[in-house]
Amino acid sequence: MKTYDSKYKAIFEVTPVAIWEEDFSEIKSLLIERGLYGQDAELVGKALRKDSNLLQEFVSKLTIVDLNEACVRLHHASSKEELLNNFDLLFTPEGIEVVIRQLVSICTGQTFFEDESTTKTLDGQLKNIYIKWRVVPGFEESLKSVIITTEDITPKENILKKQIEVENQLVEAQRMAKVGFWELDIESNKLYWSDEVFTIWGIDKTQTITHFSNFHKSIHPEDVQEFDWNNDRAIAGIAPLDFKHRIITDKGETKWVHEKGKITDKNGKKLFRGTVQDITEEEILKQGLKDLLKRYHLVTKATFEAIYDWDLVNNSLIWGQGFKSIFGYQIDKFRPNYSTWKENIHPDDIHGVVDSIQAYLESDHDNWQKEYRFKK
Repeated sequence: MKTYDSKYKAIFEVTPVAIWEEDFSEIKSLLIERGLYGQDAELVGKALRKDSNLLQEFVSKLTIVDLNEACVRLHHASSKEELLNNFDLLFTPEGIEVVIRQLVSICTGQTFFEDESTTKTLDGQLKNIYIKWRVVPGFEESLKSVIITTEDITPKENILKKQIEVENQLVEAQRMAKVGFWELDIESNKLYWSDEVFTIWGIDKTQTITHFSNFHKSIHPEDVQEFDWNNDRAIAGIAPLDFKHRIITDKGETKWVHEKGKITDKNGKKLFRGTVQDITEEEILKQGLKDLLKRYHLVTKATFEAIYDWDLVNNSLIWGQGFKSIFGYQIDKFRPNYSTWKENIHPDDIHGVVDSIQAYLESDHDNWQKEYRFKK
């Protein structure tokens, strides 16, 4: 028996996991005395949360039989004695809540417990831990011997927090760019949407778009045929999907979206993955510019004046049809720049026109006008 005990002690000390051997017998006795043992879990929890003094009394009845060197390292103590003497400094508000859940487990006759919690080191650092305990066989009634392990999961929690932070940043980036992610399982035809896709379609995220047909119904009738052609080619692996089309939301709103996607293989499963971007504002702007240019060209054709549009930044000009009808120039052969316009001003007028334009550009006036002669 002594040989067995010495082997156990050696393993107990060298294992890298923090292990505590504790005695819960006095805690159980106090629970019985207070009339809590064997009671409903919710009732016990309420009683302990309501009376902090009662909770402290239970904690004071905890007896630590032994602990290994991994416990000392976990809590940045210099020795077992220092750790035991400062045991009350290890608790955090979250840790107190886990203590309550442990007491509830004891009251309901549980012999095993596990949960995530937090603890403090003796130098004040906060650590995330995974706590697990089991009553040693043969002590189920008295609870005089309970083995507890506490694993430091702080690095894992930090990685998880970083992942969550990155995910939140990605969601925010998608929201700002109005870009969402989608995935279609080719075999089952089941469809997955990211949050931003729901936002684009104006659908509550609690609703489920589980099938491709649900999405297909939203495509504008005039775009369905061309969408299907592009979509089928992408699924067949002929060419990636890169297509702009309109959708009609449940509220009857028409939007423009830009779909991109390609076929991928994940563990033998054929998936069609891609992105969709809301480009409604861009398309409305483009259409507005098209209409504006169309009206501009109609005006230049209908008027008897020679109209031009000078882009000061790029130093380019758009010549109206009046330059053909009045001056006889072939517009397609007329170089679209400031130099061409200046070269055709009468030599006696050129300096006056250039000086007048320069003065206008340096002023805050809205309009410029000048009479001058132009070569035919």
